[in-house]
Amino acid sequence: MMNNVEHIQNSLLDGGNLSLNFINTIKDRLVADPIDYLTGKEEWIAWLKRVDILENETSNFDEASFNLKEVIRKREFLHRVFQGLVFQREIKEKDLKCFDTLLQKIRRSTKIFVVDNKPQEHLEIDPNDLNSYILKIGKAAHELLMSEEIDRVKECGNCGWIYFDSSKNKCRKWCNMDTCGNEVKARKYYESKKNKV
Repeated sequence: MMNNVEHIQNSLLDGGNLSLNFINTIKDRLVADPIDYLTGKEEWIAWLKRVDILENETSNFDEASFNLKEVIRKREFLHRVFQGLVFQREIKEKDLKCFDTLLQKIRRSTKIFVVDNKPQEHLEIDPNDLNSYILKIGKAAHELLMSEEIDRVKECGNCGWIYFDSSKNKCRKWCNMDTCGNEVKARKYYESKKNKV
């Protein structure tokens, strides 16, 4: 049986966006007691590597600071924001304030420089603070929220994951047709056979 780190290393990134993949670090949001893969520092590092935020496999993060509760708080308010947009529900003021606070941190950490006479920006991350990598996730979330394709963000009807529908006609129903889509088809087939008995 795989532990959480192994699950993360082999996890599917079906969100289609860094921030949505972060939200989807819970196995199934539609069950009463979902499995949370982010349970500690080791799991957080494994996920950051899985999404290529941490590229240096040999880095030692033993001394780096980490606050799991902050990571989970950020993930859950992002989930509430995107889910609210999916179902056209009013987003709570406290969640908007949390997002605004995160954006302020992102702006303070963004530096402008010029290369070949072209302005560029760089988001500075503190390698000694593992929670600072949340800034990259927040930046991806903000860019998605402000994009003209926000209506492509949906919730999977089988597992509750939030995903970006990249299909031509915006007609995807599941985060992944090979997993959730096939599960639903198999369930419907079983129920139809059962009803015929």
